[in-house]
Amino acid sequence: MPFAFITGKDGHGDYLIGAQSYRTVLDMFRIREITEMFNVDVFANEGTADQEPGRSQLIGEISGVGAQGSIETGPLIPAPQSVAVKAVYSGTGATGTVVPTCYISCNANFPEANGDRLVNQVMRIGARFLSKKIYTCTWNTTT
Repeated sequence: MPFAFITGKDGHGDYLIGAQSYRTVLDMFRIREITEMFNVDVFANEGTADQEPGRSQLIGEISGVGAQGSIETGPLIPAPQSVAVKAVYSGTGATGTVVPTCYISCNANFPEANGDRLVNQVMRIGARFLSKKIYTCTWNTTT
């Protein structure tokens, strides 16, 4: 079956914090998973390192342009806590009525948020989230 690449040009990307979409201002999001690994070496398996996975944590970053006119166009200050986050990589439908088909969602806390303003440049906003709870990764595998 041929792949349908997520090109970043279909207008389907979105990022939601709570029920609020940030698709009109964000131009980048990144999510990484870190899993703790515990050394479980014992004398019986000496010479062959062995590790067991511990808890997982999602770390996410967002950035985009700052603007005026609505709350989601400004810096995320105060940083949101205990909120639903949904990063939509792709979907189906027309822009504005997209049904997400490839996304990661979780509840998260934002330990950092920033708003940068530089001379002769557009304001930039950004934030980082952490989630140690259960997350959902839904990915379209039938295209």
